[in-house]
Amino acid sequence: MDGSRNAACLARLFPDGTVDTSFVAGNSASGASISGTVSTLAVDSVGRVVIGGPFTTYGNISRAGIARLESNGTIDGGFVVTNAITSGVLALAVQTNDAVVIGGTFNYGNYGPSWNVRLNPDGTMDTSFASYPNGAVYAVAIQPDGRILIGGTFTTVNGAPRYRIARLNGDGSLDTTFQYNMAGCSGTVRCIEVQTDGKILIGGDFTSVNYATRYYVARLNTDGSLDTNFNNSYSGGPNGSVYAVAEQANGCVLIGGNFSEIGYAAMSRVARLYTDGTRDTSFTNSWINSTVESLAIQNDGRVLIGGTFTSVNFTNNVSYLARLYGDLYPPQFVTQPGGNANLYDGSANGGSRGGNRFLGRDD
Repeated sequence: MDGSRNAACLARLFPDGTVDTSFVAGNSASGASISGTVSTLAVDSVGRVVIGGPFTTYGNISRAGIARLESNGTIDGGFVVTNAITSGVLALAVQTNDAVVIGGTFNYGNYGPSWNVRLNPDGTMDTSFASYPNGAVYAVAIQPDGRILIGGTFTTVNGAPRYRIARLNGDGSLDTTFQYNMAGCSGTVRCIEVQTDGKILIGGDFTSVNYATRYYVARLNTDGSLDTNFNNSYSGGPNGSVYAVAEQANGCVLIGGNFSEIGYAAMSRVARLYTDGTRDTSFTNSWINSTVESLAIQNDGRVLIGGTFTSVNFTNNVSYLARLYGDLYPPQFVTQPGGNANLYDGSANGGSRGGNRFLGRDD
């Protein structure tokens, strides 16, 4: 492996899949890399990259759980989290003022167990942000109006019942107009995507939403009620968890996860749904040999996927990261990172686990 790939856990690629060696992940001339996994990332208004995960140093510089990088990969000394975040940063999103909303299962300094906090643009804690879910936050998305969607394992937010999906006002207080007196999701919400029309796509481990059968993927109206026009009961839905979801320009929905069928038809780990939630039968039958944990749609319509796979549509040695044509077949480029790949696409606000359409799974 060349030196650019030895700067483990983070890399930037050119459109053909080759490594951009001008992006120096690890921030150290001595070759020191990141001390742990990068689980989530997003890009701020000026092109800086915010990363989160169970690392404690970036290069030789102490950065526990979260760091901000300049556009060339070097550490941004103007973003310092004085109370170390330990492990468990599973999601983050950057707001328009470059404040960072983070979610996960972490401890924040002397504040003890935390699941959702906001950091000021300099990395200090925003003590005015009043979000208190009672369980893990796996997904964070910022709406165009500045309100914040969170998904995870929680069952209350700020003391009010909210089952695994909630919306916050800009100050972190609970938006009581969203999911009011609704049943929420029966299992973990792992990804969120805000559609261009304001409706909300969610994916995860659930089998019902607001008491209606919905297998692993669903769409909500802007008030959190179930969009009944997007119906994927078991006969039309995936047979396994969905870790990534994204809306294509034509309104169709791409999903990634660990499923092997959609509506009893073989469709392994990546599929496309029509706008009504049913399987798009024109989408090339996919075969991917392990979980797709993240996906992103490029401006040209091609699809980036990341995960634990090593083979895509019987093309071997496609390790952890690939790019697909819009009809899925064949892979466009092949890269071989040293572990699972998570993806970022800065083409739109909102997203899954991190602002600006960073799409996929964290656990």
